Amino acid sequence: YDQYFQTEKTDMGRGTLIIRYTDEEGVKHEPEIYTNYLEANATTSADTIVRLFEEGDYEVALDYKVKNVPRKVAEIEVVPEYSDYRISFAFSVRNGNCMVYPFDVKTGRELTDEAITPNGFKLDMAKSKYLTIDVKYARVSQGANGYVEDVRFNRPAQDGDEYTDEGIYTFSVKNLYTGESTTKRVYVGDEDYLMALSVNNISVPDLNERLATGAVMQSDGVLTEPGMAEDERTEPTSAAVASVFQEKQTSSQENREEANTAVEPIKSQQASPSTLVVLIAMITCFAAAVAVFFAVKSRSKKSTDE
Repeated sequence: YDQYFQTEKTDMGRGTLIIRYTDEEGVKHEPEIYTNYLEANATTSADTIVRLFEEGDYEVALDYKVKNVPRKVAEIEVVPEYSDYRISFAFSVRNGNCMVYPFDVKTGRELTDEAITPNGFKLDMAKSKYLTIDVKYARVSQGANGYVEDVRFNRPAQDGDEYTDEGIYTFSVKNLYTGESTTKRVYVGDEDYLMALSVNNISVPDLNERLATGAVMQSDGVLTEPGMAEDERTEPTSAAVASVFQEKQTSSQENREEANTAVEPIKSQQASPSTLVVLIAMITCFAAAVAVFFAVKSRSKKSTDE
């Protein structure tokens, strides 16, 4: 048995390999025991390769016993001696990447830095278990002196967390083992000012300054300066911004179509001015033709009587 791993007494054969895995929460799993490891390793057909892919801490030990026979009488072993040996080491597996991926909760599309979505997003750590993530959420409102950014929370996040409230989300990721850090910002909502922050990659104070100098905020988030011609406008470059703008246009078009459908019965009961003119002209021509007909008939009858 192995005293360190506290394994039960067992027939270890010709050497036993023991591996114990400790996960990211510090939980030590039951040791994996490979008996008769040295004999298997001496052949070419046995599978003695151990593959470890999960992030965590690993402890490995090879236990074996060496037999020595210093005394023999007529080829009979007399009180053989045994020596116990143990070779051990420990190592850790870590993901060197320092990244977390936000995905749209509705479309499943990955959101890039400074992207905007009307649906909200979910964090995916790509199975990196030793990253620290802090998320800062700020709500934007319009005050007397322009737009105001009000921080509502700044707290740690976990893999799979979802965020759907309208506002600005800034999350910072740090890898404790490489020392690298990454910061990303995602906007949730479809308001013009959020789209302006996303498409122009500016802060709320910068937006207030641009608006104070006369810039006009378009529905697609583009800021047009005073005197700027239509062909000088900068189109939204972010696919996420373009998608949100397209959704707003589609929603607006659907609302207009519904309104047109609602008033259509009323329109069908009203004659246009051109239709009335044609109708009056036809009635007038018909009346004139009838008058001429009766006049000719009356004249013909009078001539017959004479």
